[in-house]
Amino acid sequence: MEDSGQLEAALEVAKNQLAAAESDLLDARRRVHQLRAAVYSLSELVAEHGLRAGQESLFGADPAPGTRTEIRTGASAAPQSQLDRADASPTDRAVAILSDAGRPLRMKEIREEWERRRWVDPKWRAPASAINMIYQRALKAGKVGRMADGSWVLPIAVQDEIARRRQDLGGGDPADA
Repeated sequence: MEDSGQLEAALEVAKNQLAAAESDLLDARRRVHQLRAAVYSLSELVAEHGLRAGQESLFGADPAPGTRTEIRTGASAAPQSQLDRADASPTDRAVAILSDAGRPLRMKEIREEWERRRWVDPKWRAPASAINMIYQRALKAGKVGRMADGSWVLPIAVQDEIARRRQDLGGGDPADA
């Protein structure tokens, strides 16, 4: 009897700790969504105004003509030939599409890009569902993230890893291309 009471007390403590941890997790996810939105918004603002390292102010005088930073497209986390191989990881392809875009993408845009790159397997009975599942798996693996509006993005850690890989391959700073 005494053991039963101890087990029930331990169960209550565990339930309370679980509830607190779940609440903390929800708060952390909300914070991640807010910070992700802020980072992408600020990135767009910097790109729009052509702010560069060492430049004093984003506001004030209009940027000089031709100083606007363009979003890089056409480069991926791995060379295109590696991603076109039949054994290329679908999650690597998912990351490559978001990396190439340089901005959050909605699922419709992602599906169109998969089709444009001819990565949709003709054996797939429901290509839209298959692509969505690939992104869900990549989300679980931490390779992609979601914005509050449902668009897909690359987490900062993944962006940093891609930039390091490009520098190691002699690609230089992705922002310079």
